[in-house]
Amino acid sequence: MRNRMRGLAAALAMLPGLLLAAPANVVFIPKGASHVFWKEMARGAGQAARTLKLNMVWRGPALEDDATAQGTLLAYYAGKGFTGMIVAPNASPALQAPLQQVMKAGCRVVIVDSPLQPSLGLPYVGTNNTAAGALLADYAARLQPSPHKVLLLRFSARHDSTRERENGFRDRLQQLLPGSHIVESADMGITVFDTRDKVLNLLAAHPDADLVFTPNESTTEGTIQALQQAGLAGKLRHVGFDYSPRIDRALGGGQLQAVVMQDPYQMGVRAMTVLAGLLQKKPVPPVVYTPATLITTAELTKPAVQARIRPYLDYLQR
Repeated sequence: MRNRMRGLAAALAMLPGLLLAAPANVVFIPKGASHVFWKEMARGAGQAARTLKLNMVWRGPALEDDATAQGTLLAYYAGKGFTGMIVAPNASPALQAPLQQVMKAGCRVVIVDSPLQPSLGLPYVGTNNTAAGALLADYAARLQPSPHKVLLLRFSARHDSTRERENGFRDRLQQLLPGSHIVESADMGITVFDTRDKVLNLLAAHPDADLVFTPNESTTEGTIQALQQAGLAGKLRHVGFDYSPRIDRALGGGQLQAVVMQDPYQMGVRAMTVLAGLLQKKPVPPVVYTPATLITTAELTKPAVQARIRPYLDYLQR
């Protein structure tokens, strides 16, 4: 918890120059409302908003593929006079026109988690997704025996963040292990249950696979369930993204070899800080990268790793 509070203090070091004369209404619109990842990001954004004297609303679509709902939320809050928005885009093409309308209305916007393509000149706060995917490939290439057939599970073609992770992993692994065969799946679906069912089919079609890569929370959790159901947990190696109580248990039990843990809390804090700067008409950086940490089964019990994950899990399990 001490490290978490130090991170908050560092991110908000510029606060005296960002406090607004009167509270402004801002909205944080994530890709979806159900995943642990978004709830933790909302917690960071909310704490920063309270310090910055901003009134924050958190509102997202039920499912992470519902760009239409996101567009509707953008229009609704702009129409209600909200002056700032933090948005994690579900689909860049579908949100271009709604975001342009919001900007024309004078609303300030920060993009978080998933880069907008094209960017519309909006600042981005989030993981360097390509580098994070390559980080997992570096780890996978060191496994012994070396992976021969790899199942690369794609989350959604509409999501730029996961696509960057997937491509970063694929390109780096091909560079390091040119003899490996990478099987790229079609979109796995939005929910844990979608992934579980599709992975069971993939396992039947590729019984000789010796590594699975998953790019986000729902695909990682769904694959954990599928491997358990197929009797392959701890036998078929698995590397993935994000963190949750289920992912922590799988790592601790050797059913998952490594994950890249992002920092959604810091994403929320820093996105809100950048938004406050925009509302004050101050210069803000075009890109702010937040940490991505490789966590392996072998290192899970190390004090430095536990200091990274315990505040996160303790909050979720309260």
